[in-house]
Amino acid sequence: MRARLVDSRPPSRRLGGFFPEGIQKLVFPDLLGAGRFAKIGIPYLDLMGPFVGAVEIICGALIILGLFTRLASIPLIVIMIVAIISTKVPILVGHDFWIFHVPQLSRYGFWSMMHEARTDFDMLLGSLYLLIEGAGTWSLDALVARMQGARSSVVEMMRTDRRSLVKYAAMARIMSVVHHAARATDAPPVERADYTPAAKETTR
Repeated sequence: MRARLVDSRPPSRRLGGFFPEGIQKLVFPDLLGAGRFAKIGIPYLDLMGPFVGAVEIICGALIILGLFTRLASIPLIVIMIVAIISTKVPILVGHDFWIFHVPQLSRYGFWSMMHEARTDFDMLLGSLYLLIEGAGTWSLDALVARMQGARSSVVEMMRTDRRSLVKYAAMARIMSVVHHAARATDAPPVERADYTPAAKETTR
């Protein structure tokens, strides 16, 4: 049951929205990038607009591919937390919060904040899910893990075979030494060919 839930991976498909959103922050900076950040109250507009867009493009693409998924989800979690604090907390309290400005809405409070933040919470929880669970079976992360596992198995098999060969060679060496020692023990004494009774009398 767990494998089925992990392999379905609906958060990874929904989080693919980071990729086009990042592109639009760079293509339409006045509408979705630095211009929008100015209305929210985020400082350092010329830096933060392109920076956030680039992070969403890179991490969103990694999420779609399922490559370095856990690592890529961390910046997206930070982005979503900042987005909720900067755009949804002012709606909750009904006025500016810290440096962040409240948008013009027909209503404020908890339910208005929950309505406006439904996508933010969805993407935040999806990023947390991928940080904990990873990308799943049909991802580049899983492919790399399978390749590394296969390589480790081959290396371990070669090491095992090498140890077995060394052990068998040592056993063969010991058996050879034992065999030669046994033959030397059981062999009859060897007489010198030139030592005969006639030779003995001549010597006398």
